Amino acid sequence: MSTRLRRTVIGALTTGVLAAAVVGGSAGSASAHSYADRLVKGEFLRAGDYIQRSTLTGGLFTLVMQSDGNLVEYRSEGSGGRKVCWASNTQYAGGTYVVYQQDGNFVMYPDWSTRAVWSSNTYNGAGSTVDMNKFGVLYVGTTQVGNQCPR
Repeated sequence: MSTRLRRTVIGALTTGVLAAAVVGGSAGSASAHSYADRLVKGEFLRAGDYIQRSTLTGGLFTLVMQSDGNLVEYRSEGSGGRKVCWASNTQYAGGTYVVYQQDGNFVMYPDWSTRAVWSSNTYNGAGSTVDMNKFGVLYVGTTQVGNQCPR
């Protein structure tokens, strides 16, 4: 099974579990994993999940859904330090996962509600991925969400 197909199947299954949790009360725990360098429509990040992209200098840009509910892009270099490039500023607002919806919007939700905690406001936008370029610019589809992340 291809990686993209596997992620889509897992995303669909987890979306079903999340929907059941809203109706039925609770869902099982999910483990942290990496989706490589992008999300496609229907995929999501839960606490500890991330996507990464290499920098021009051999470091990494990492977009991570943190356990405090903040979605943050970091730049890390070989020295072990890391710098915040962009953040949703939603820590402790109740968000538990962020999903790249079929309508092109990238939205953060709490498990127990359909009320959005944060949104990229990119619905009906062009493009098909959430990713970062080699300069650390965060894109939702073709819409730039973050700025270049300097060293």
